[in-house]
Amino acid sequence: MWRPSVCEHSSVAPQLTRISLGSVLESRVRVLVLVITCLVPRMLEGQDSIPARNRALVALIDRFLAAPQSNADLWRAIAESAQVRSDVTVELTPQVAPWLCTSRKTTPDRQALSQLLVGAYIAGNMRHQLVTGAKRDEPRAGMESVVNVYRAVSGRVFAFKDLTAEEWMVADSLGTLPALADTLGRIVNPMC
Repeated sequence: MWRPSVCEHSSVAPQLTRISLGSVLESRVRVLVLVITCLVPRMLEGQDSIPARNRALVALIDRFLAAPQSNADLWRAIAESAQVRSDVTVELTPQVAPWLCTSRKTTPDRQALSQLLVGAYIAGNMRHQLVTGAKRDEPRAGMESVVNVYRAVSGRVFAFKDLTAEEWMVADSLGTLPALADTLGRIVNPMC
């Protein structure tokens, strides 16, 4: 149903009210202050919990893990750092890093993937220790990083599959990766 507007019944045009620019700016400033006071501390929360001496290395690890295909060379620097730091211990065994045993027997592409996955394991394991400040081998954190890196590069960078990484992805999707990591981390067998 149609209803006549105010203008059709009145000879006086409706008046526009003027909002001062100052009140608009003041309200935007209030919103900005609210956002800064509420959100920024939450964003910085993770950085505050990382000891200051570890922040640069954690940032390097995060850069590698966020874009492993673009930062593939960083894994060497991360691995070397893990070897020389006294506050980190990463135990590489064939159970948690089976790529150590096969990397020399394969094609260059498979070697590159093996190196990337070993680097992901070291990076994740090391990152957890640097963030928590607890020197303790963390196979679960290493394996989770392998799964994330493999997901990032599988089918995009490398056309083939890695059976161990595939198994770990399935375990991750089923929620059994932590138990698998505990089991594999307890097996001490340095032989390939």
